[in-house]
Amino acid sequence: MTHRSRSEFRVGPVGDPDRYVLGEAVGSGAEGILYRGTITTATGVELLVAIKMLQPHLLSRVDEWHARWSEQVELLRSLQVPGVVRVRDGFLGPLPHGLGGAGEATTLYLVMNWVEGEPLDEWVRRRPDRDPLDALKLLIGVAAALDLMHSGAATGGVPVVHRDVKPSNILVSDEGTVLVDFGLTRGLPQGHRVSGVTGTPGYLAPESSQAGVYTAAADRYAFGGVAYFVLTGIEPSSTYEPEAMRASLASVPALAASPDTIAQLMAMLDSDPDARPSSLANWIGQVRRSSLTGLPQILAPRAPGRNPRRVSGAVRAQAGERPRARLLLPGVAVVVIGLLASVTALDLVGGNDRQGEASGLSTAAGEDPRGPLDPSRVFGAQDPHSSPSGRSLPVTGKWQPVDPGPLSTRGEPKAAWTGKEVLVVGGLLISEYAAATDGAAFNPETGTWRRIPPRPMDGRVLHAVWTGDELVTLGTEGISLDNLTTAAAFNPTTNLWRTIALPPSAQVPQEVVWTGTHVLTWQPGGTSSGALYDPKQDRWTPIPPPPAVASPASRAVWIGEELATEGAVLPDNGGPVEQRLLLFNPTRNAWRISTPPPTFIRGWPHMDPIWTGREVVLNSDGGAGTYAYDPQTNTWRTISNPDLSIASGYFRGVQLDNGQVVVRVGNPQQPLQILDPVTGTWSTSGPPPGALPGPDGALVSTGTSVFHWGLTEGDGYAAVQSPNGAWLWTP
Repeated sequence: MTHRSRSEFRVGPVGDPDRYVLGEAVGSGAEGILYRGTITTATGVELLVAIKMLQPHLLSRVDEWHARWSEQVELLRSLQVPGVVRVRDGFLGPLPHGLGGAGEATTLYLVMNWVEGEPLDEWVRRRPDRDPLDALKLLIGVAAALDLMHSGAATGGVPVVHRDVKPSNILVSDEGTVLVDFGLTRGLPQGHRVSGVTGTPGYLAPESSQAGVYTAAADRYAFGGVAYFVLTGIEPSSTYEPEAMRASLASVPALAASPDTIAQLMAMLDSDPDARPSSLANWIGQVRRSSLTGLPQILAPRAPGRNPRRVSGAVRAQAGERPRARLLLPGVAVVVIGLLASVTALDLVGGNDRQGEASGLSTAAGEDPRGPLDPSRVFGAQDPHSSPSGRSLPVTGKWQPVDPGPLSTRGEPKAAWTGKEVLVVGGLLISEYAAATDGAAFNPETGTWRRIPPRPMDGRVLHAVWTGDELVTLGTEGISLDNLTTAAAFNPTTNLWRTIALPPSAQVPQEVVWTGTHVLTWQPGGTSSGALYDPKQDRWTPIPPPPAVASPASRAVWIGEELATEGAVLPDNGGPVEQRLLLFNPTRNAWRISTPPPTFIRGWPHMDPIWTGREVVLNSDGGAGTYAYDPQTNTWRTISNPDLSIASGYFRGVQLDNGQVVVRVGNPQQPLQILDPVTGTWSTSGPPPGALPGPDGALVSTGTSVFHWGLTEGDGYAAVQSPNGAWLWTP
């Protein structure tokens, strides 16, 4: 397969498709890829920029996000204030292409000034001997920037909230301290509040995490959490614990003798948003007058990007420190990401808490043949907010680093367990904007790899599922999601590939599962709901559409006899649209609808449901709780949540032969979480003695262990140039 060199690629809006030269990929997250790029001005000056592009696997949903994207980009482009990274451009444009070779397929881009620097959380952790009070001066420029955003003075009178203020979104650079990552930024409507739980646990104000209300006061609470972290080096708890925070502040020697300063710091962390100081800049000034009077005054940082010279690409190292060059927006949810991710189930499903019978089919909750279920033992306490923090969970099992194998660095590989080997195929060579066709097999008993023949067709592998004899793969000729055009199956016994029939619909399926006899594809919306594939006959059969609306980005899971996916129904009485699980039984070739969950599950279509062998487990976005659905009794339960809120609604899970469910959350800094359905207890793997692969890597159950392979992670984003990592975790 021939790859273009990076220097050949151009991107730009439809009317000027060659405007930017796309350089190397420098970061990749769940929904976007960040590239270094350049633009040459009319006067011949070459400027270095950061270009964010939507991940290829999301291209089929560009139209869903375009309207909101346009509104948000205009807002961000007007937000050119000191201490805030400058957004230069945002557009719908052709996929990366050679000069003059733009095609018809389009995607979304966001262009920002390039900033060299270091995230504040790294800056703090690399300086355990820092003067914590002196370090607070780094926040002055950001405080002034947030005050200006909240006032609306820079955006035509529209107040703007950031909604994800945290240390990793504050960049310490040669240009000054800069606030970045505006993926969740919103203009406040009349009334000055927006709804929906978004942001990072620990920095979420109580009114945001509990009621989904976000105002400028919530930004100020998050900023107070940042100051707390700078002073103590401790992340705020994901549950509101003011006394614990007060005690941590009192343990800082420079604050121990200054109760007034501690009181001022805690004022910004008050549970009542109206009690928080109304100006961050004034608040910082008051704190400095109380305990920082000896510090020199500093000027607010220059607006990034005012200097048209090309950035050197290096960070000046302080004496005795190793230079660390970090680009802007190091987190997964960068500007383009959050803008596009802002279209959620809230647009489809109302946030009602109604309960009652579902419209459609249901199963009577009679005597359970599996025996009684003791809620006090299975999954623990019923109150989702009374669960212990993930930091206090007992550590179980052990990590074992293994050979990462012969495959080159890539994102989004597909993998499956055959009973003997883990097959890893495909993936995206992000730095070359191309799809990989090669693969390899890992034997956990010997700890060795073997190469397998490359897939016999170019393009991207979108799905791979093990049937017991073969690995069935579906993909496209390129790396986009325009059409499903390739299908092949690999037999590890013969070491051969064969071309198989394509599904009856060219639409790319959302999920592909193995039922025990057939491959089942599922795709919400479009011209088809999916199809069943018989590998013995090499034949596909379409399945009927569900009797209710499926969420546009719904995930699905095979639960023994049915496919379960998220959906919604409109009650006969004309009430609000209600959440349901839609369940398809291929034996009966029929769908049924579950009863409603006990409360509104936020982030409904953007999470992977997990099957425990008895129940489907779903985690609500923003730490609002974890819920379980029993398909045999058609009932829901609220279960304890061991700080899975750190996943922000995104998590994946696999099951071991001993029944344990192992959860990999979206936050790459967190270890695995382990649920034992028999005892109802949670534990944690503890962090491995090295970098974990990112959330888009391969996560496979070998029955006795969990195999994790892919790009190693650093500080919340996939470092594209970093090596692959491979680990086995065994209970």
